[in-house]
Formats: sequence, structure tokens, C-alpha cells
Amino acid sequence: MSTSFQLGLLVIAIGLLPGGIGAFAFLRRLRFLRTAHTTSGVVNEVILKHLVDGHSYQPKITFTTQTGETVSLPSVRMSNPPQFRVGQVWFASLLFGGIGSLLFILGMMLMILNKN
Repeated sequence: MSTSFQLGLLVIAIGLLPGGIGAFAFLRRLRFLRTAHTTSGVVNEVILKHLVDGHSYQPKITFTTQTGETVSLPSVRMSNPPQFRVGQVWFASLLFGGIGSLLFILGMMLMILNKN
């Protein structure tokens, strides 16, 4: 087996992790959307939370219900550094799925084009 082929396999193996995370996030979101009503939500504030072991940032998302009520809720996810900015929409499954897909394609290209 050539070095390029082995490198291609390694890149594919590394790409499986973020790809799997993206697929898992996508499937969870899809299952939720089957029973939920959809609406658009926007990050309107990022709240700094002081924790025992440091600090973290929590996005606050605002959306409008089917009855026209405006609701603003903090996300259950917190991070440091902040993952979201005011005005941003949440696309975790696309991010991880995209990274995994790119690594998979790169690994396949390395394996196919440099097969010796």
C-alpha cells in the first residue's frame, strides 16, 4: 500500500468523527421537527455566565409562536469562547457534517488519484 493511499484512509477515518457528530445532530433535529412547529429564531443576546470553574457564554434566542407571541429563551448550551453572535442562526449539524464531508472527499481523492 502506498503512503498516499494510507494517508487517504487516515483522513477518511478522521473525517468519520465530525461526520458522525453531524449526522447524529441532524437526525436528532429531524426527529424533533417531525413533532414540532417551525419558526425562525435569532440570537438576540449572548449572556456571560460566571461558573465555579471559570465562565461561559449562553445565547438567548428570540422567536415568534404560531399565536403571535414573542418568546425569548436562553439556550441550554453554553460555551467558552462563545459559539454564537447576536443575529446568528444555529447550524451545528451543517457545520460538523460539512467538515466530515470535506475530510471524507479529501481522503477519497488522495486514495484514488495517488493509487500506486
